[in-house]
Amino acid sequence: MTTVSLNFRQSAFAQETGAFPICLLTLSHPSLDAPIRISTDPTVRLEGRPTKAWEFDTGAEGWAASDSGGSVSVADGILTFTSGATNSYMNRTLAAGERFNGVDGQVIRARIRRTANAGGPWAGRIYYETQDHIVLNDHYVQIPAPANLDEWNVLEWDMSHLTPLPDSTDWVDNEIRRFRIDIVGSGGPGGDEFEVDWVRIYRSSADAEREVSALDVVYGTVIRNTEYIYLPMTLKLPDDTDDGAGEMTIELDNIHRAYTSAIRSIHDPIECHVEIVMSNDLNTVEAQWPAFLLTNVRYDAHVISATLKQETLEGEPFPALTFSPAYFRGMF
Repeated sequence: MTTVSLNFRQSAFAQETGAFPICLLTLSHPSLDAPIRISTDPTVRLEGRPTKAWEFDTGAEGWAASDSGGSVSVADGILTFTSGATNSYMNRTLAAGERFNGVDGQVIRARIRRTANAGGPWAGRIYYETQDHIVLNDHYVQIPAPANLDEWNVLEWDMSHLTPLPDSTDWVDNEIRRFRIDIVGSGGPGGDEFEVDWVRIYRSSADAEREVSALDVVYGTVIRNTEYIYLPMTLKLPDDTDDGAGEMTIELDNIHRAYTSAIRSIHDPIECHVEIVMSNDLNTVEAQWPAFLLTNVRYDAHVISATLKQETLEGEPFPALTFSPAYFRGMF
């Protein structure tokens, strides 16, 4: 393989049609609480991004009414729920690939308004199922009715505190497999109608607020359920020669003083795993270079550059040491 210099900041524009390469870097070091994951693709909103979201742009998206006379229909990106006579609700069963850990989605929000009032009582509850139990009567979160149901309201349920069991961590500790929204309570005549613009699940209220306010938004890529933060960079891939794997060089814009502060705080090489995927098939790794070491970091006011190289056994002296002033001072 020859040395190829790829500027990923320009790759998307260099091709008029078709997919473009995305570079993923995973940096690991004992001083880090968790690996740092970087992507050259900014197409996904990360911070403030819902864990799950249903916008109803393509239909009901798996939502259905209970089998007690209720119904759902979708038009122009709005889901309409019509209540039945008894125990009517709208619910979503999550397939195996859709299920999530409750800790990753503690807040549920929905934008709802009432369009037909048949006199059904307000419920405002969310019930759920996990891998350990089906819907339980005392496992729900209830919120009060908004002041004016006939206007658009963004309703929020904090699932980390169950209404009957405020000290329970059942939602947070388990995998969520199904949940239902009981807008109207039992005992009504049926025929109450509600429009639902969207339903979204967030890690926390703070994430939900970032989604609404669009402040401090972070973009990146989500691959194999892992988030990679977007950071523009230029990467030169290594030569594959008879002497072994060559070196890579990386350059990125020095846009924040925190970068240089982090560089100064680490005094030994950082392990770096490099992968390349294509934008139209994020789950297939086209090429990868594991176990490279990030060394020789240099920076100025504009650019940070570094070398990535492998630590090979062929480069180690045999026997274990060499006769040098560092080890045999008496000889020199």
